[in-house]
Amino acid sequence: MVKIFAYFSYFSRKGLIEYDLKTLKSIFFNGMNIASLNSKYCENPKEELGKIAIQEVEGDMEDILKHFNMLNNELLDKKYKEKADEVMKCIPMKMELFYEKFDKECMQIPIFKYCDPFQIFQRISCASNEDIVLIKEKLLDRADKFTKQIEPEMKNIKQLKQIIDDYLKGKDPSIKIVMLKEFSKDLGYILDKYKISILPKKEEVTEE
Repeated sequence: MVKIFAYFSYFSRKGLIEYDLKTLKSIFFNGMNIASLNSKYCENPKEELGKIAIQEVEGDMEDILKHFNMLNNELLDKKYKEKADEVMKCIPMKMELFYEKFDKECMQIPIFKYCDPFQIFQRISCASNEDIVLIKEKLLDRADKFTKQIEPEMKNIKQLKQIIDDYLKGKDPSIKIVMLKEFSKDLGYILDKYKISILPKKEEVTEE
């Protein structure tokens, strides 16, 4: 639709259609919103939009391009949310499938940004002790190799660590408790890479 708008803008400027630019933008914004409901994320928007060849209307395209980029980012979030649901639901009953999908599809994307931290904790806490260790090692390896790529998920990683720490308070020692403590410790290591403290900021602390 972005490409089509370029032609309609050109037609408007030449007086070939009766619509002014403001009306055209309103129509196309609405059409883009509707189209996005059944669209998929565009992997190479610059390449696609670079094919627009009408030089005379470049100035008219700014708002349309901004709207396109906004919708495309929303589609990316939708894509990752669906991927997160698909992959994480494999814990704890389909761990082999989880490892396969995580390795192939999630190592370089901030997948935990699209997960509910409490649900992730529930799933991990129900996993076997061996799987808790394997998940932890996978997260450590991922953070070392793809530090920049996964930075957007650190807010949820911080929340996950806090949920685990709250759960561990007052618990009697057991193998599972030890595994979860080690898991939390290594989440702290990951957070340290981004200098994200698990403690609330001073302005976040309220008196009871």
